[in-house]
Amino acid sequence: MATVYGSFDQNLNDIIDAGLRGGAKVLVSTVARNLKDCGPFGSEHRPGLPAQDLSQWDNFYKMGIRAQEAGRPTEAIDSFRQAVQVDETYAEAHFRWGQCSLALGQDAEASRQFALACDQDTLRFRADRRINEIIRRAASNREQQGVQLVDSEAAMALQSPHGLTGEEFLYEHVHLNFEGNYLVARVLAEQIGHALTASAEHPWPTAEDCARRLGWNDSTRRQAEMEILSRLNDPPFKEQANNRQQYQRLLQQVQQLQPATLPNSLREEKARTQAAAAAAPGDWILQENLANLQQQTGDAPGAIESLQRVVRLLPQSPDAWHGLGLALGAAKRDDEAISAFQQATRLSPESVMSMNSLAELYAREGHPEEAAHEFQQVLRQKPYWGPAHLGLGKALEATGKTEEANEQFKEALINRVRSPESFNALAQLSFSRGWYDAAVTNFTDSLRLNPTDPETQVNLGLALVKLGRRSEAKAHYAEAIRLQPNFAEAHFCLGLELGKNGDSAGAAAQFAEAVRLKPGLIEARLNLGIALSNQHLNQQALDQFNEVLRSDSKNKIALTYAKILRAPAPAAPQNQ
Repeated sequence: MATVYGSFDQNLNDIIDAGLRGGAKVLVSTVARNLKDCGPFGSEHRPGLPAQDLSQWDNFYKMGIRAQEAGRPTEAIDSFRQAVQVDETYAEAHFRWGQCSLALGQDAEASRQFALACDQDTLRFRADRRINEIIRRAASNREQQGVQLVDSEAAMALQSPHGLTGEEFLYEHVHLNFEGNYLVARVLAEQIGHALTASAEHPWPTAEDCARRLGWNDSTRRQAEMEILSRLNDPPFKEQANNRQQYQRLLQQVQQLQPATLPNSLREEKARTQAAAAAAPGDWILQENLANLQQQTGDAPGAIESLQRVVRLLPQSPDAWHGLGLALGAAKRDDEAISAFQQATRLSPESVMSMNSLAELYAREGHPEEAAHEFQQVLRQKPYWGPAHLGLGKALEATGKTEEANEQFKEALINRVRSPESFNALAQLSFSRGWYDAAVTNFTDSLRLNPTDPETQVNLGLALVKLGRRSEAKAHYAEAIRLQPNFAEAHFCLGLELGKNGDSAGAAAQFAEAVRLKPGLIEARLNLGIALSNQHLNQQALDQFNEVLRSDSKNKIALTYAKILRAPAPAAPQNQ
């Protein structure tokens, strides 16, 4: 760390001097970090701690955790204090002490303990106090030279509850959310305004103004939070003491933004983003965001046009060409898509994603040999790229090389890419081949990254049913309905499980909702008739079977039930 501090100090001063030599005024900003809602990433004991002391420390620490989890913060603090007296270097002990102090309203002590937790963190991804001290020192007493300090850390703490920077302004350890970005940008802008003495005073745009002009909306907010949510499942985040609280908080925020994925909301967001893009035609990020919304609302031509603008603005960007290729491919404009992917690979020959997309296009066009060649090219560059193994397996299977294809499928399941799309592709492959355990694993992992996807919830339920795990399947169908109440297939699947459990009334309610949402879903109407028949609601059941027969006059199940229900009831016996 001494080397890090020395190098950072030297580099920072070199940068400041370079700016001054170039005739610029220089702003130097401290670094905001999440102290309140980010536990340390690593904790270690003092080197050489005797075994007896370690045992004593461990007893105190575990007592503190039990008291904290039981809601007894005062008792927990006493135990953590005794643990710290034995070994003060274990970062997580300070963090938990800070949490308990905050719960008791002891803000100053909480601040001290959270700062100690950051300073003792052995995976120091956050700026510690020494780093910010170096920054402040580098800018101190240099105003006459043209160097100004912008204390972003202090400004953020001032705007934070309890004076402790946390989830209000940062996603996780250091990445600013929109509100955090606005606050830091505003502090910097105000300082720049003071430095430009010739400029007139004017009101700064509000956060709402910036959101509108930048195309920031509930849809983009949800996408950003989804990305962070997926990170929290991976090391080093999942080892943090408060990982579960962070995950649940962010998951709740994502769920609250679920309405942003509904068609009406997406159309409204698209209109607002179009207005923002029209006001800033040179902003490629707005064009890219607009294309994303256009794709989600079924406006494929509009999305392609927006992505073509991105390519014109960034002709040197392989990512821009790749995005255009994906949109063209989705619109079945395969020749143009192939050209876009080829341009992406010319600009970035190591871009396995563009090469893989090109291979998938060849496969879709019915050219498995060409597809296999491209997938093999990908695997030469990146042998562990799972999507290429999956694509190569499908291409080999299409040419009758079943055994070789299965080897590639096994490699795909081993070399998985952590994305919901990749996990879902593997799960669907596994389901289609009867590998239901693998299907459950991959659908589950997809939901860890994107827990608010109702279709994956249903697909996981279907795979669980194949393994006989019906109660778990029922829970996933119910969650899909909670996430998307108008999901007819989810209502149908839940109805099937309720019916198998003997709950005919509950099943009928779910089937009726599925039929209301999707009148053409014959299986739902058929099962609705059966559920009504099981409740002896014969006329209502017959009505449903008649509706089935109008669409499918040869449906054997409907014919059988209708025949039984139409038969006259046997006459009651007469008294002699």
